[in-house]
Amino acid sequence: MNSHHLLLPQLDKQEQKEFEILARYLIPLGWKGNLSYAGFAELLRSYTSLKIDNNYAEKRLKKFQKSNLIEIKRNSTPPTNGERGKRLASTIILKSFAYQGTLPTGIVPLDSILYIKRDADEKCQRELTLARDVNQSVPFIRVKAAKGMGKSSLLDRISHFLEKEKKEIVARIDLATDAFGDDTLNDSEKLFRRFTEEVFNNE
Repeated sequence: MNSHHLLLPQLDKQEQKEFEILARYLIPLGWKGNLSYAGFAELLRSYTSLKIDNNYAEKRLKKFQKSNLIEIKRNSTPPTNGERGKRLASTIILKSFAYQGTLPTGIVPLDSILYIKRDADEKCQRELTLARDVNQSVPFIRVKAAKGMGKSSLLDRISHFLEKEKKEIVARIDLATDAFGDDTLNDSEKLFRRFTEEVFNNE
């Protein structure tokens, strides 16, 4: 794992490293996720050869919370027959993460902690899921934004979502080729026809 410079004077070097591991886990999930002490201990063990138990993980998470870096929300099942509900994994919310390093250019890797999940991500996934749930064709989604706003990174994540989670076959069509000239891009009917031809050619 690459080492990043973290501006966390309230943590020592080892604690900063472990907080970065937690941040790397939470950021792709939208800065929050369900994680038990045992789960965090297992996460830390995957990055080190040290023996880390649940008590160690609990102390670390409480230290991060005391430092106002995370918020821990405890979860449990509803009480039944007068008995207390069963405790579930807590929801860990990442509140602060200071990063100093080289910013990425081009497509942000899928596992990068620097990619910020936006409303567009959830909207695209929701529309694609709903269409399949009611046995409709996959919708045509047009992403419009200025250069450098993350369009390619978003499309990469949509492709990954369809391939890995929905088990769909995904074809990638490059609209910058000669097959898509200005006359095609400016004519919706020509665009859809040409796009369909390219999809069939790439199957």
